[in-house]
Amino acid sequence: MSADENKALIRRFVETVWNNKQIDALDELHAAEFTFNGEPFTTEKFKEGLRGYFQEVPDLQNTIQDMIAEGNKVTYRWIMRSTNQTTGKRQVMRGITFNRIEDGKIVEDWYDATELPAD
Repeated sequence: MSADENKALIRRFVETVWNNKQIDALDELHAAEFTFNGEPFTTEKFKEGLRGYFQEVPDLQNTIQDMIAEGNKVTYRWIMRSTNQTTGKRQVMRGITFNRIEDGKIVEDWYDATELPAD
């Protein structure tokens, strides 16, 4: 895949999974087994975590602010805004994610995030 195709895959991942909460789309976007922040991970474990997370923050929206791709690697800077259903507190997170893509699927996912004051 070209760098532009890899960027399109990441945009689709953010829009489909994070913003539209279509968790089962992970089967199309992520390898069944991948590396998550340096640790072995599975798509099923990721789905399970997202189901619980989206119950807490069903209005979560992830906005890509910047994206760079080279070969099979894509890095993007993002901001997530949500409301915690338990506390009612607005949450704002800013972060950066590094992905490596093979055969049209994400095989490596590294991220770092910081919580910001709510807007």
